Amino acid sequence: MNELEFLDDRLCVTSAHSHDGVRHCAARLVSSGACCPDCGRFCHRRHSFTTRRLKDFSGIHQVFRLNIQVPKWFCDNSICQRSIFTERLPWAISHSRRTLRTERVTTVLGFRISHDTLLRVLRRVPVPSPCAEVIGIDDFAFKKGHRYGTIICDATTHRPIDLLRTREADMLKDWLVNLEKRPIRASVDRFPAYQEALLDQDIVVVSDRFHLVDNLWRCLNSICQRVIPSRIPVNPKGAVSYGLKPQHPTGPENETKRPLVERVQSMHRQGMSLNAIAQMLSLNWRTVKKYSDPAYEPSPPKRQRPHLIDRFMPQLRECVRNRYTLQETDAHLRQLGYRGSFGAVRHRSRDARREGLPKPQVFVSRKDACRLLWQWPVTKTDDAIDVSYLLVRYEDLAIPFCFIQGFREAIRERDAGHLLSLITNPQVTSHPGLKRFVGRLKQNVEVILAACQFEESNGYVEGNVNRLKMMKRLMYGRGNFDLLRIRVLCRNPDPSCAH
Repeated sequence: MNELEFLDDRLCVTSAHSHDGVRHCAARLVSSGACCPDCGRFCHRRHSFTTRRLKDFSGIHQVFRLNIQVPKWFCDNSICQRSIFTERLPWAISHSRRTLRTERVTTVLGFRISHDTLLRVLRRVPVPSPCAEVIGIDDFAFKKGHRYGTIICDATTHRPIDLLRTREADMLKDWLVNLEKRPIRASVDRFPAYQEALLDQDIVVVSDRFHLVDNLWRCLNSICQRVIPSRIPVNPKGAVSYGLKPQHPTGPENETKRPLVERVQSMHRQGMSLNAIAQMLSLNWRTVKKYSDPAYEPSPPKRQRPHLIDRFMPQLRECVRNRYTLQETDAHLRQLGYRGSFGAVRHRSRDARREGLPKPQVFVSRKDACRLLWQWPVTKTDDAIDVSYLLVRYEDLAIPFCFIQGFREAIRERDAGHLLSLITNPQVTSHPGLKRFVGRLKQNVEVILAACQFEESNGYVEGNVNRLKMMKRLMYGRGNFDLLRIRVLCRNPDPSCAH
């Protein structure tokens, strides 16, 4: 039985023995001819034999040391520069001391190997050839703000198929030209170099919807910074009250809590989960769990215990209005018969001063106002104003608000016609806050409209970029581009595609 038939059925074993768990085999390659590695001509005139010493394995616990006699041949091609050559083995690289599959599992088998040799082995690993009908393209940073590369992924398998050193259009064009089969579509962000290279190769470019919506959010922020002040007064003196949210009742605690408890129990009876109720009402889920119990009743308010100072409160308020100090107030009340503590005088004087102070003005930040415009019609229960209040007070927000809501609805519903009508609307194109954003959209209208016509997205590409960043950190920035490319592309095969 041929012990090396798993490598090559042309190997004839002449001797074999085992020593210290290693199987030593001597064999001869039986061959009638070979092709010249330079000119490719098949030659059959044998010159001599040479010995190749290789390491291989037949299992996790079985290691082979092979001494193989490989024939050398004369090249009969008169114009070939090589006159004598050694027959190449398809399962071992020329001048290598290991078989191909052994090089992949060297560290697993425990072979002693230097760092430089291991890197040479990794750099000889064959990289899969790129082939995909739909691809996703994005950039990643070698050094943020200075040098960037390009990652290209397969939209079907969501796996990277190639890495490029730069994000320039010329390099992407060269990569597309060298492909055996060009892709049909490509999803990209709004980086112009990628769109230029893909459109020159007649590839359908699909703009990533996430980046479109993200750019729209940035546009809304810039408009709000120009139109809305940093703090918006809520119902200031002389201003309209249209759109103001009703204030929460200020009755006793149990009277305030009872409608909330009834609402939680009603929503729970309708089948809503505790987390959904907590998110909608801005409550903790433990509070919702307590309120959802049908036997729960709000506790009655605690009765305030009487104090010696209660019957002297009119005189204390009079002292506060007359700007008495605490010591003067305490001395005056003791002359009237007060026998309590000085601490009670201090606390009640503080409460009396607060009663006389005017109520502080309520303001809404620009950040909250921007959130209201973006999340409409969804609002929170603790919002002090409504979107209508902002639109009435700041008229320049009306057109951007309508455009933003229409744009998001068109992207969500994949309505290319509605999106095109929004971009070409004269009121939108003439608005100073939207002019630049819409102008950039109109430069590549076909790419923007393709986002509504196709389902491709760049989410999986962003995930592969995060994985690439993790590999860069594991390499401590010391690996060259070729080693990073091999680590990213040579992954385990997809289990769903395994035979």
